[in-house]
Amino acid sequence: DPGIVTLHRNPTSLPAALTDSWQRGARLWQWMTGQTPHPTARSLRWAIGAAVDAMTMLKYAPQERRGSLLAAAPLVWCLALARFGGALWQSGRKVRP
Repeated sequence: DPGIVTLHRNPTSLPAALTDSWQRGARLWQWMTGQTPHPTARSLRWAIGAAVDAMTMLKYAPQERRGSLLAAAPLVWCLALARFGGALWQSGRKVRP
């Protein structure tokens, strides 16, 4: 539907990016509960898979971009872990959505 528009929050600081990833992980787990009997395992797979995909871009990036992509690797992995942390936190909550 062309009337639907989504925007990325585009966090501009590390704390904001980690918070955003954490919240996305919690929402991912909630969504996964309707998709699979193993939402926590699938959320981990999703979060780590996204980080692996991002690192795979190094292989295909132009030589002049590889340095900056490699420098961002620790951030990519921290955000992936924050996303999984949010999913894990959500899985342990007493009140299910």
